[in-house]
Amino acid sequence: MDNVKVYICGDRENRKQFRAAEKELRDRGHIPINPVRVMYALPKEINNADFTVVAYELIRICDAVHVLDGADKCLFARMELAHAKSMEKEIV
Repeated sequence: MDNVKVYICGDRENRKQFRAAEKELRDRGHIPINPVRVMYALPKEINNADFTVVAYELIRICDAVHVLDGADKCLFARMELAHAKSMEKEIV
């Protein structure tokens, strides 16, 4: 299925993992939504609580969520995943 918007969920400290997932998803014909790219595009005054609101909206507009290895060790990733599940998003 092409043109599926897929939010990448994981530990934001591991930028290499996000970049690799973004490339893989794009190569499969999907539209990757990389929150790390978004986070670094925002003013530095945006804190984690503010960004969580942004991340939830990004998840809302996506069709699915791609969960990276180690996401279960990151509080914010767990929160994003719980939000995605509450919205009945496909988890891959």
